[in-house]
Amino acid sequence: MFRAPRLIASLAAVLLAGWVVAGDAVDPVFIFPDFGRLAVEPAPALPGNLQPGRDAPRAPALAGAWRVGWDDYKTLVVVGDGSGSFRPAWVVTYDSAGAVAVAYRARAYLDKDGTLHIDARHAIIVGPQRDNWSADSFALTEAGPVYTLDDHNRSNSGVVVERLDPKQRADYQRLLGMAQAIVGDSI
Repeated sequence: MFRAPRLIASLAAVLLAGWVVAGDAVDPVFIFPDFGRLAVEPAPALPGNLQPGRDAPRAPALAGAWRVGWDDYKTLVVVGDGSGSFRPAWVVTYDSAGAVAVAYRARAYLDKDGTLHIDARHAIIVGPQRDNWSADSFALTEAGPVYTLDDHNRSNSGVVVERLDPKQRADYQRLLGMAQAIVGDSI
């Protein structure tokens, strides 16, 4: 007799049992390659209910580069050219000594208010602090304040300290190439 349905059902039961930890069902969306459990906090109250990287896209982001200062970190955000609603983005965060802490890929778009969103949810993180970091999604407002929200729903804020227009082609290309090289092949 054909036993595939029983085999599939048995395998499914074993796999689903792995998603139950200490009697609590774990949402499989929050299981990462290291199979660790992601502790998610309630969503924070941000200005105007802004949700960095989570608000609805209304327009594609324009290519450019931004330097953001927050806490003891500086972050370089580079948005590339592309087509469609989302543009590729690279995020490189430096510690207070100027060394790369983490880097990852993201996608960029503009919301209905013209706020630039960098959506880095569930990004693959590279860099020496990757094991202690949750990728930050960013909302860069036109007025200059920047808000972040990570995969644990922890928020933070900072400020744009520099914006580089892609029309400054040589500088933009240098930053884009540097960010791409640091992030590497992570997707």
